[in-house]
Amino acid sequence: MDPDDIRKRKATLNTLIGILRMAFRMAWENGNIETERAWRCLRRVPVIQKSRTIFLSRDECRALLSECRPPLRHLVLGALYSGCRVGEPSNLRVQDFGTHGYGIFIDAFKRGPSRFVFLPDEGMAFFLQLTEGRAGHEFLFVSDRGTK
Repeated sequence: MDPDDIRKRKATLNTLIGILRMAFRMAWENGNIETERAWRCLRRVPVIQKSRTIFLSRDECRALLSECRPPLRHLVLGALYSGCRVGEPSNLRVQDFGTHGYGIFIDAFKRGPSRFVFLPDEGMAFFLQLTEGRAGHEFLFVSDRGTK
């Protein structure tokens, strides 16, 4: 097994131990077992919860894009060029694209702060084409139905 598989299994084991501890504790509090020893003896397994870092090759990016319909393809391209989560570019408006700053402004998303993401030349050309002739309040990426 590779280290990532072991990490996943330990995390799953810790989830199950947490559920089992809660069941024993409730049984003790309700008087179904005589001692609290059962839930106090259960300990979690130490596990390092590091995030996985995955990079797509150019061929993998092409394969991903070939499977997407045009509106989704634009969103995926925007995410690939910016390195943002898919949810971040989906909230972008035309006004968030900085033609003078050479990037895009990402508003606060989930627990992360707002930030400015610099774009490579290809990404800048893509966003320039996408924003051309559009009003600042419009969403950059819209579905087939014209909605966000």
